[in-house]
Amino acid sequence: MLEGLSARGIAACEKHFGGKILCELSETKGRIMVAQQDFPQGEILFSEPPLHIAQEDEDNEAFCALRDLYNGDQDSFDYEPLWYWAALVSLTEEQLKKGPRIGTLPSVTATQQRQLLCLYHEPVTEASDPVKRILKKIGLKVSAVLVEELLQAWILNCFEHSEDPQGYSAYFASSFASHSCRPNAIWREGEDALHILRAREEIAKGDEITISYLEEHVLLQSAESRIKSLQDTKLFVGSAAASAVLPRRTHPRTTSGPTGAGDSTAGVVESAPSSTA
Repeated sequence: MLEGLSARGIAACEKHFGGKILCELSETKGRIMVAQQDFPQGEILFSEPPLHIAQEDEDNEAFCALRDLYNGDQDSFDYEPLWYWAALVSLTEEQLKKGPRIGTLPSVTATQQRQLLCLYHEPVTEASDPVKRILKKIGLKVSAVLVEELLQAWILNCFEHSEDPQGYSAYFASSFASHSCRPNAIWREGEDALHILRAREEIAKGDEITISYLEEHVLLQSAESRIKSLQDTKLFVGSAAASAVLPRRTHPRTTSGPTGAGDSTAGVVESAPSSTA
């Protein structure tokens, strides 16, 4: 199933990039982006609007019920409330016909949900106990496995969107870029949450396009700390997190931006299949 989703995602990306960038499957890193032409430093590689945005909603009874359930038993929950909320607001109108009993949930189109599910996540065969409890609490009759799958897609593929209210954004093509602690591309959020990816250095035809999944201050930490962060936040395991950590360079070159770091960071940490920044 996951291979089928990957194939559909790659096909959709081919249309999006118009031949400038190729999406392909790597045996070690899953889906990756490869430049099909030279890009000079600073050039925009591509831009795209958000696939979906999920934000805390203190005026919504459903969100408040979810938050209260979490606050009453935090040790039983694997993630904070907004992650579960992101999954709930990624259901279609058809799937929301039988609920929720408490509050309201905005819907997405079937195409939006299909693209969300094309983003990298491990196969899901059963729902976690917190997801089942949340659905019962708000009175929503929908597949708990589907909600769990959407939850995992958000966790591994989201970008930070806002702080007040806290919010995450999900992008389709942008989620295909793999992580590097020495990325050759850097992203920023433009007007209306437009995701803009630029070359932070010269990128030659055939080069893999990479970004950093870690915040700037984390990239300045030791290799051990960065590996742990990737394992904790992006579920990188084994060699995917630790296989190519190189010594720190003595002459740093810094680059501003919301993610990524210059040559001051210690080497490249190879990625698991593409996820968030």
